[in-house]
Amino acid sequence: MIRPDNAKISARLSEAEALAWIRKEKAWLDTKHGANSVVARSIKGTPMRNFDHDRLWAVEVEIGTPPQRIAVAVDTGSSDLWVSDAFFHAKNSSTFCNVYSDVRIRYGSGTVDGKSAIDSVSIAGLTSKTQTFVTETRVNGLDLGSRVGGVLGMGTYALASTKANPLWKSIGLKNPSFGLFLQREAAGDATEAPGGVLTLGAPNRTLHKGDVNYVDAYEDKSWSVPLGGVNVSGHQVLLDGNSVALIDSGTTLVGGPPLAVHKIYAHIPGATQLSGTDGYYKYPCSVKPNVSFAFGNRGYLLNPIDFQVTIVTPGIEAVGDTEPHCIGALFAVQQVPHGFQWLIGAAFLKNVYTIFEETPHRIGFASLHSSVNQDTITFPVTPSAACTHSASLPMTLFVSMLCFVYIITW
Repeated sequence: MIRPDNAKISARLSEAEALAWIRKEKAWLDTKHGANSVVARSIKGTPMRNFDHDRLWAVEVEIGTPPQRIAVAVDTGSSDLWVSDAFFHAKNSSTFCNVYSDVRIRYGSGTVDGKSAIDSVSIAGLTSKTQTFVTETRVNGLDLGSRVGGVLGMGTYALASTKANPLWKSIGLKNPSFGLFLQREAAGDATEAPGGVLTLGAPNRTLHKGDVNYVDAYEDKSWSVPLGGVNVSGHQVLLDGNSVALIDSGTTLVGGPPLAVHKIYAHIPGATQLSGTDGYYKYPCSVKPNVSFAFGNRGYLLNPIDFQVTIVTPGIEAVGDTEPHCIGALFAVQQVPHGFQWLIGAAFLKNVYTIFEETPHRIGFASLHSSVNQDTITFPVTPSAACTHSASLPMTLFVSMLCFVYIITW
């Protein structure tokens, strides 16, 4: 994507160009959503690369014998590893085993089809000698660009289409967990730039400061937590129902229910829905929205730099209005699989250090160290009764229903 601040904008988009960009992003989003013997290892970190101006972040994995190095997108919203045939050549690996089992990975309305395979896969010097992944892929509607050869799912087993442990669970970490720092692009960055750090086995304490705010995750919904609330310039937005938020590094922006998104933009002066789109909004670029999201007992501000996606030059619908408008990073999503209401993507994650832990199953949010990106702006919150949720609530209701059936039956 093109960054909105004037220091980084090389060209402004016409409304037609902006619509084309939005359709491409929406196609990516629609497409996306829908056991080894090892010795326990210690903490390992691996650098990430930032591609296409904060559009996706990738790490390098090595597959096969001899190892073939492939950049794969880091995606906490899915759990499967798949690689394109254009990047991985199975015939060149002496340890490759084709399982000949058809696999379809569903990312919402789109799919990735391929064959299940087993081979040695390494990341950050840690190896799973018999890792299940998908190759011989046929990709429908997913554009990773010319330098990224697949997707590394960092979710839990619950979302795995291959019914196999994801790579981070198969490399023998003493503490099955990882920390994520997404580095935003700097002024003048090319389409590929330094992108932060993925740390396996424990958080990287040099990248964050202060206490970690841990929030219990839903056991059956991978890396999802209750969204406690949304605040816009001091206005608390009332959320409807049980707001399950997927913490999803594979989504560039932040998606939410249409009504909630409309309420949020109603507090941003001059914001209107962008015509010709389904759920995207624009607002005067001179406005710097202060939008924060609450998890647990703390709120986190989405930096206005990250809230502004790109600049749209005034078009036919803005006759007499010479002020440029920006497309907001928050968009309305009509339906998300697996019971998620919110997709908390990279636009938010660039503002915090995020820790994903298996036992206990939880996600931690911490303030970034001042030496990286920009200081995290965080503050304590007291959730109202309408915004208070328990991560165990869905399971509690499920158990209650089972008990009810049991009583009636007997």
